[in-house]
Amino acid sequence: AAIAQGDRLTLSELVTLVDGMPPVRLTPLLRAGRARLGAELAHRDGDREAVERSEEEAIGLLRSLGARPLLALTLIERARRHDDPAALAEARTIYEELGAVRWLGRLEATIGVTA
Repeated sequence: AAIAQGDRLTLSELVTLVDGMPPVRLTPLLRAGRARLGAELAHRDGDREAVERSEEEAIGLLRSLGARPLLALTLIERARRHDDPAALAEARTIYEELGAVRWLGRLEATIGVTA
């Protein structure tokens, strides 16, 4: 939600919150979320290397967890930042395989992809 809202202060506060957690509480899902937030902040700062590093971390963690809906969302975020047709195609495939018609519709509306 913080990424969709685009509020830099909220993004930064969430990163700080996760960074301050004890390592034992940093589940792979929390680490993936932190990486997604980091990618968005780096994108806003124009740090392409940090964006790609954070995106790869988030995508790798979400793949390892089998968290396909979150993976698709992360791929859409990547496509928005870099005009990455492969990421967009993978997100679309995930939504199709999951039968996520509503998310496919949202994908079409926000990115301009046709069904």
